[in-house]
Amino acid sequence: MKTGRPPVPVGFEPGFVLLFDDAAPGAGRSLPGPFRELYCGDWIVPDSPRSRPHTVVNFVASRDGRISYAEPSQIGGAAVSGGSAADIWLMALLRARCDAVLVGDGTVRAEPDHLWTPEFLGTHDTAAFAWLRSIEGRSPAALHVVCSATGEIDPAWAVVGRDDVHLVIATTTAGAAMARARLSGRPNTEVVDFGAERVDTNALGRWLASERDVAVLLCEGGPGLYGSLLVDGAVDEEFLTLSPRLVGSEASSGTRRPSLVEGVGFDPARAPRSVPISLRRAGEHLMLRSRIVTALR
Repeated sequence: MKTGRPPVPVGFEPGFVLLFDDAAPGAGRSLPGPFRELYCGDWIVPDSPRSRPHTVVNFVASRDGRISYAEPSQIGGAAVSGGSAADIWLMALLRARCDAVLVGDGTVRAEPDHLWTPEFLGTHDTAAFAWLRSIEGRSPAALHVVCSATGEIDPAWAVVGRDDVHLVIATTTAGAAMARARLSGRPNTEVVDFGAERVDTNALGRWLASERDVAVLLCEGGPGLYGSLLVDGAVDEEFLTLSPRLVGSEASSGTRRPSLVEGVGFDPARAPRSVPISLRRAGEHLMLRSRIVTALR
């Protein structure tokens, strides 16, 4: 690991106000002091891989539980958050502390120019987040993992074929053939089969831990992928920004606006639970961190 004096993070206005924090002390890596001060507390992450990565999901949701307006120019979470500087800063912090970031192909399709790095978000603390990755022994850019059951990957996506980002396509047996045909010859890209009909996210996690030394995995959506992770019991923490906006259920085109979890349903007696760990306020937004408890299958 590198040492040295970090660039001092400046955060954002109006800053976080801690409302409660029930996080228990645990083993792992703490936030450096300046980040703890801005975050109004600590976030301890594992410093070495387990049988699967410590998996964190991050979403912003409207007050009525929607995560997208599903309009052509208003698809991403920024529209739901209203461009909240607090939400953007927290997203950058999570990206800075992960070894790999996982997204579904629908998320990439909705934002084809996106890169899942702190730098892409354009905060004032780009240098500080880069220093944080360095001091914690992480590569300059997290491994990008795109989950695609079909393997229908567009070579024009910004994340494909970059020299500075290693990309894994996590797919199915049939999807692997499609993805390899579409990405033939692309640098820093590999296609891996994790199931005959669906991507087994537990198998993916075990592979990331054992083959790519991933200790912390960040999932940024979409809601169908979150559902798959919950079904597989493969989620540890949820960071959820609660926006003051009310979005409604239907776009102007008639398209249904998605909620936090899609594509799955749980029996009431065995439904996963979100157990609150901490709550912060930044202006009109609330930042809820929870531990996810899933029933054994």
